[in-house]
Amino acid sequence: MIMIWLLSTSCSYEDLGLKEVEAEDITESHSLDDISNEDFFYRLKNQQRTQNPFNDLHIRKAILHAVDRERIVEEILGPYGSVLNSLFCSDSPYYYPAWEQYDYDLDLAQEYLQRAGYGPQNPLYVTIGFTERSQAREKIAKIIREDLSQIGIEIWLEDHNSKDWYSSVLKTGDYEMGIWALYNFDGLDLENYFASYKIPPMETSENRSCSNYYWYRNDDVDQVLQDVSYTEDVHQRQAHYTDLQQILADDAVIMPLYSRLYTIAHNHQIENISVHPENGCMLAGLDQWTVEFDLEDRAVVIGYEEEPLVINPFVNSPLFNRYLNGVLFKGLWSKNMEGAYDNVLVREYSRIQSKVAVSTPMFDVTLLDNIYWEDGSPIDSEDVYYTWQAVIGNEALLHQNPAYENIKDIEITSDKQFRIILHNSMDNWKDLFSTLIPADVYLQDADKINPYEDLMVSNGPYTIAGWVKGQHILLERNENYRGPRPDIEYLQFAFNSDTNQLISALKAGDIDVLSVPADLRLLEEIEENAHLELIVEEGNLWEHLAFCLKPLD
Repeated sequence: MIMIWLLSTSCSYEDLGLKEVEAEDITESHSLDDISNEDFFYRLKNQQRTQNPFNDLHIRKAILHAVDRERIVEEILGPYGSVLNSLFCSDSPYYYPAWEQYDYDLDLAQEYLQRAGYGPQNPLYVTIGFTERSQAREKIAKIIREDLSQIGIEIWLEDHNSKDWYSSVLKTGDYEMGIWALYNFDGLDLENYFASYKIPPMETSENRSCSNYYWYRNDDVDQVLQDVSYTEDVHQRQAHYTDLQQILADDAVIMPLYSRLYTIAHNHQIENISVHPENGCMLAGLDQWTVEFDLEDRAVVIGYEEEPLVINPFVNSPLFNRYLNGVLFKGLWSKNMEGAYDNVLVREYSRIQSKVAVSTPMFDVTLLDNIYWEDGSPIDSEDVYYTWQAVIGNEALLHQNPAYENIKDIEITSDKQFRIILHNSMDNWKDLFSTLIPADVYLQDADKINPYEDLMVSNGPYTIAGWVKGQHILLERNENYRGPRPDIEYLQFAFNSDTNQLISALKAGDIDVLSVPADLRLLEEIEENAHLELIVEEGNLWEHLAFCLKPLD
C-alpha cells in the first residue's frame, strides 16, 4: 500500500522521511510486493532522511515494545523455555528483571515510533543481521519482521556466514540490528560487552576482548563495571549488577530474548544428576549420583560427539570444559553455583594489606594437608610454581592462556605455603589456578608440556584407565583423591560424531547419559520414554536482539 499512498498525496518527500529526489526515481511502476525486492528496499532505505536511526532512543524503545518475545520462545523452545528479562539466568543471585518494562504493546510501540517521526504511513527501513544456517535465528528475525511491520518499520533480513558476521560485520559496526548469543555466568564478561573502552577499534595487546559490538558509551556503566571489579562480596555485586541492568534496560541497548537450554537425557536408574550453571557440566555433582543397576557389571557410559585430539587441561575444548576437567583435574579454587569461589586445595588465603599491595596485589596461600596426585605423591607449593612456569615458558600455551602474564611472581615459603604477586588487579585471578601439573613432570621434560601433548596426570576423583582412539575413554576412580568419593568406579566416554546414532544408543540403553539437542520433538519423545529421564535447565548462553549505535563517519 506504500506506493499507492505516495502517488495519491501532495505531501513532499521530506515529510515522508525521504531525501529530496527526482519524482521518476520513486514513482516508477512497481507492484505492491516491491518491498520484497532487495534493490527497491535499499533504494527506499538509502533515501530516508535518517541514516543512523538507532541513535534515537524512541526508535529503540518502540522496537522493544513491538517484539513479541513470548511468541519467539514458544516457537523456538515450546514449554521448555521462558522469556529472559535479565543479563543473568533466573536462578542466578544476580538476576534482576530490568527488561520486564518492555511488555508486548503495539500501541505504546507506535507512540514511541511516532515521536521519532515514523509510522505505517511513513515507514522506517532498517536491516537485521544474523548467521546463516541458523534456523532459530532466521525464525526469530522473521517474527521480528512481522511484528515491526505492524507499527511502520520494514526490515530486510541479512544472513552472513559465521566468520564474516563476527569478524567483518560486528567488529566493524557494519550492521543496524543483529541477533547473536552472549555468554554470561558471573558477570565477569559484561565489561567486555558494554564498557566504553571495549569498543572493537580500541583492542590492543593490553586491552583484549573488546566485544562492545553495540558501540555503546555510558559513563555510568563504566563506573559500575569498575566498582564491581573491586569486590568479591556477593551482596555488593548484586547491588552493582542491579544498577547495571537497569541502566542498560532504560537505554534500550539490547533486548534479551531467551536462554539456550542445557538438555540432558539419562537412564532412569541413575538419580541425583545435576547440571552446573556455569558450563552445563552434568558431572559437577558426580559424588551425589546414585545408581540402581549393578556397577560391578559395567561402567556408566556417557555419550559425546567430539573426541579430543589430546588430553591436556590447558587446551580449550568443549569436552574438557564441560566434562573431563572437573573429574580429572582439580585447581586451588572452583566457582560455585553463585559464581563465587570455593576453596578446593586451599586451606586458607589472605590478601596482603600494604601500600605496595594496592598497586601490586599480593596473596598469601596455604594448601591443605593430605592432598595427592594419582600416584600418591603430595601436592605442594612447587606444583603451583612450576605450573605457572610451564605456561609462561611455552608460547603456544601462553597464547591460549594470556592472563598468566599478569602473575609477577610466586614466592615459595614452605611445602604448603606461598605468596602470589600480580602485576595488576584482576577480579578473576583465581581462574589462573584452576589447573595444576606436578613439578616433577615439568622438571623432567618441560618441552612435553604443550598443547600438542597428552598431559594425563590426575588429582581429581578419576584417573584415565584407557583410551581406545576412535571409540572411547575409560576413567577409573582415583583412590588417592581426598575429596568426596563417588560411588561409581568406572566412567566411559563413548564417541560418535553422528548425533542421531548417539540418540539411538541412548534409547537402546547402550548409553546412560547424553547431552541432547533442544529439539522439541526429541524432548517430547524422551519424556514419553519410560526408561529415560529428561533434565532441562536454563543456560548462560542467551540470544538477544542488538542495536548498533556506531556514529556515522
